[in-house]
Amino acid sequence: MQPDRRNQVGRTSLQITQFGVGGTGFGNIYSAIEDQAAQETVDTAIQAGLIYFDTAPLYGFGLSEVRLGQALARYQRDDYVISTKVGWRLVPLDEGQADESLFDRALPYRSVMDYSRDAILRSIDESLQRLQTDRIDILLMHDPDEGITTHIGRDPYEVSHFVQAMQEAYPILDDLRRQGVVKAIGLGMNQWQMLWDFAHAGEFDCFL
Repeated sequence: MQPDRRNQVGRTSLQITQFGVGGTGFGNIYSAIEDQAAQETVDTAIQAGLIYFDTAPLYGFGLSEVRLGQALARYQRDDYVISTKVGWRLVPLDEGQADESLFDRALPYRSVMDYSRDAILRSIDESLQRLQTDRIDILLMHDPDEGITTHIGRDPYEVSHFVQAMQEAYPILDDLRRQGVVKAIGLGMNQWQMLWDFAHAGEFDCFL
């Protein structure tokens, strides 16, 4: 396998490398890294010919997007591809409230699942700011199978956001794709059952 070989995303004109860089580490999942380590990771990836970077507001509650935006700022925008996600809304922590997430030294927020139209639009705007960019190449709906996301082995339909995601979030993503604001849309989730339902309910370009 050639990590830097490029493949077309669905029926879009977008091409990404077979290997990409995931952003959970930039969000300090399990243990913290320094900003310089994030920069060096991005630099090494690009030097190796990898151009695809995936992140999400959930990762470090915005920290992953901030670090990725800073690390990519030295490169031309057309030289890399970014995917990020919608579905988890970031809410500032109350004074004295502890962060009990998997992310070490995350930004002072907590995450709330919200697929409402207003939350999706706000999430996109906030991601653009954190990423220091004017566009997102691939936009993914994140963890609509919340039940299995938070409790592995649980019934994936026990806590489902399928209806709201398709009724409120999907039309926004589809419209942004038609306008050319994003090049591809899809889902990032943790099991196949509900993903199968989404694949039959909408016109998606990719799944993660």
